[in-house]
Amino acid sequence: MTKPGRKPAWLPSWLRDPLIHFLVIGGVLFAAYGLLVPDGNDPRRITVSRDALINFAQYRANTFQANWRLMYQKECALHESES
Repeated sequence: MTKPGRKPAWLPSWLRDPLIHFLVIGGVLFAAYGLLVPDGNDPRRITVSRDALINFAQYRANTFQANWRLMYQKECALHESES
């Protein structure tokens, strides 16, 4: 029998590491979720088409360029007024 607070000597040291416990429990939970939850039509799933993604990226690029131009023009005007 072991004393309180001591681990059994027959267990390898890496098996007593809390990181190993965390990884094993996480793997079991991940596998259980994958097996128990169907992968069908999830109402919380968001799908984005390629066309919608390209449209959004172009919109963001144009907006960023317009904002950058306005900011740059204000900065140039501020420097010119200081001179």
